[in-house]
Amino acid sequence: MTSIFPLVKRFGDVRKSPSTVILTEESVIHEKCFRAGTVFFIVGWREINETPYLIITKGSWEGLVKYEDFANKIETDRKSTR
Repeated sequence: MTSIFPLVKRFGDVRKSPSTVILTEESVIHEKCFRAGTVFFIVGWREINETPYLIITKGSWEGLVKYEDFANKIETDRKSTR
């Protein structure tokens, strides 16, 4: 039997994944507010006019954010066991 539901992952595994980031502070991205602790998946990146951008998703929402504006608002320490 084939399931149509996505694989359920443990939070600890998601947190250690190099393709996920967690917001450290409340942020507004493209007029949508996200609380601290929100988990985003990085699905790619792109340079536009020599400026790096991240392509991030949260559920069905997808956005393009300037890396330098977003980098100080995310947790990237993969060694943490909190």
